[in-house]
Amino acid sequence: MEKPDENSEVGASKQEIPQESVEGQAFGFNVKDAVLFPPEVEKGIWPEDYSLSDHAPLTVVFSPVKIPCCPSIY
Repeated sequence: MEKPDENSEVGASKQEIPQESVEGQAFGFNVKDAVLFPPEVEKGIWPEDYSLSDHAPLTVVFSPVKIPCCPSIY
């Protein structure tokens, strides 16, 4: 019986990824939308029914983007 490779996952097929496609890009995120709650906080007004120890939660919607990058220099 053949011993599985240490770095492979069970059931995963080995597929070569061309090195130039890996070195030429990275992935990041753009902010599509960001909202504070309660809405008054976005206007710089702290609601009277909130104490100073309360927090204004931030909800953010991200979108993935490809980022061109330079190859590593060794």
